[in-house]
Amino acid sequence: MSLLAACFMASDDKMLLYSGVWSIWMFCELFEIDIGWMYIDFKMVKGGGVCQILLLIFSQNGQKRVHTMDAVQPMKWYELFKYRNVIAICIGFFTLNYSIYFFVTWFPMYLVQERGLSFAAMGWMAMLPPLTGILSEWFGGWLLDYTYKRTKSLDIARKTNLVGGMILATTIAFAGLSSSNTILMVLLCISYAGLSFAGSAIWCLPGDIAPQNMTSVLGGIQNCIANFGGILGPIITGFIISSTGSFIPALGVSGALCVVGAFMYLFVLKDIKPIEV
Repeated sequence: MSLLAACFMASDDKMLLYSGVWSIWMFCELFEIDIGWMYIDFKMVKGGGVCQILLLIFSQNGQKRVHTMDAVQPMKWYELFKYRNVIAICIGFFTLNYSIYFFVTWFPMYLVQERGLSFAAMGWMAMLPPLTGILSEWFGGWLLDYTYKRTKSLDIARKTNLVGGMILATTIAFAGLSSSNTILMVLLCISYAGLSFAGSAIWCLPGDIAPQNMTSVLGGIQNCIANFGGILGPIITGFIISSTGSFIPALGVSGALCVVGAFMYLFVLKDIKPIEV
């Protein structure tokens, strides 16, 4: 449906291609199938609201964790915040969302206003970071399974993506310092690829560390806090730009938060295993 709408809205061949690629990316985001976890996510927009139908089928092949059929939860949802791993994954995801929402909100204006690109050129340039992100996230998912098969360690498998991706994402802080648009785009593509690479492991974490019968609760908490990063990111970025007259400090803040995210995943997140009550 989105691809059809894009075809009608596109006024020339370039815009048609640009709209088509973005539509395919949206489709990949809205309809995900992950082979390892057999995860299917359908999202439908209706009447201004978002209705999500989630079907989770977990393959128990080789997994140590056993889920019981009862619905008893061992603690209240707010008691999860007593555990350092919960704090780590929530803050880590917050920093990722803060940084990635720059691309969703301010990035097109940055290319036109700060870098002097035409709208047509901006369309092509703005497409590149999400395109690299698609490839990076796919590779990250493959690497997760491959690393775990080789090492049998969730810590190594998850942190390879989480820490490595967030470190790569810090290149956003240096992108604005270059006068070359080529270097700018290379650094921003690396940053987006790093965020996507880390993102491929983030949604594994609630299932890895949640207490029995609380995986969905922890996943909701993690996503809720991360969304505050998406809310605050554009607001803070706008405030910094209006105060300084430049995008460079705002990009620096995003890069610094990526460092915070890498720190949380590397040092605060410990022993990735279910919380024992």
